Amino acid sequence: MNRPLGSELHPSILGQDHIPAALELCRFAGWNQTKQDWQRFLRLNPKSCFGLFHDQNCIATCISTEYARQQAWIGMMLVHPEYRRQGLAKRLLNHCLSRLDEQGIACVRLDATPAGLQVYQGLGFVPEFVLSRWRLPEQTRDVSRTNPKPRNTRKSSEETSYRKHLELDKLAFGSDRSELLADLAGDSLICSADNGFGMMRAGHLANYLGPLTAKSPGVAKDVVSRLLDATPGAIFWDIPDSQMETTQFAHSLGFQKDRSLTRMRRGKNVPQDVNLMYGISGPSTG
Repeated sequence: MNRPLGSELHPSILGQDHIPAALELCRFAGWNQTKQDWQRFLRLNPKSCFGLFHDQNCIATCISTEYARQQAWIGMMLVHPEYRRQGLAKRLLNHCLSRLDEQGIACVRLDATPAGLQVYQGLGFVPEFVLSRWRLPEQTRDVSRTNPKPRNTRKSSEETSYRKHLELDKLAFGSDRSELLADLAGDSLICSADNGFGMMRAGHLANYLGPLTAKSPGVAKDVVSRLLDATPGAIFWDIPDSQMETTQFAHSLGFQKDRSLTRMRRGKNVPQDVNLMYGISGPSTG
C-alpha cells in the first residue's frame, strides 16, 4: 500500500551523503547503477541532481545532464515503491524542465520505458527512435573465468585513445559530451579502432557495454569482440533497433533481447546520427 503524503514536498539538491538512499531506490527498481555511477552524476551535475524527501528520507530522484548548453538529458527518475502513483516523478521532471528552460537549453531528451511513454508525451516529448537492451547471461561465457566485473584498474595504451574520436562522437550524439566520456573512461575498459571506440564498465547486475560509436557495423563488431574478450560476466548492451546488422551480431553472440526504450525529445531538434550509434552511454545520460 502506498504511503500518502501529508504535506507538499519540494525538490532538493542531492549530495554525496544521499548516494546510499539513491542506490536503495535503484535496487527497488531493479536498475544496474552503482555507487560509482551516482558519484559521476553528482560530479558532472552538482546542481541538477534532485530528490524529494519525506521524514528526512529520500523517496524520489531525477537528474539532468547538460551538454555544451545545446541539449540536456533527463535520467534516474526513481520513486520509492511506498510513494508511487502520487505524481512525485512528474513533479521532479517538471522541476528539471523549468530549470533547463531558465538556462535556455532548448533541446531535452530522455530514454523512456513503455510505462513512461504516455506520461512523457503528455509533457511535450515526441518519440524519435526505439532502442533495445540486449543481455548476455553469464552462463553463456567462458565459465573458467570467475571475475564478474571488468577490471576497472587495468591500464593500456588505448586508455585515452577514444579522444581521437571525439568529433565522430559529437556527430553521433549531436553535442560535445567529452566531459562525460572522460569521466566514464576512469571506470571503463576502452577499445579504440581506426574508425570508432567503445567502453565497458561494471554494473550492479551486469557489466555495461557503451558508449559505442563507429563509422560502420564492421568497426563496431571489431570493438565489441575485443571488449568481450577482456570482460567476463554478464553484459547489458543498449542498441538502436535500426542497427539491424549489429543486433543480429549481438544475437549470434548469445545476447538476448530484454526490453525496449524509446528515445524522446522535447523542444528544438539537435540532430543525432543514429547510423553512427551502436551503443549508448546509458539511459540515464544518453
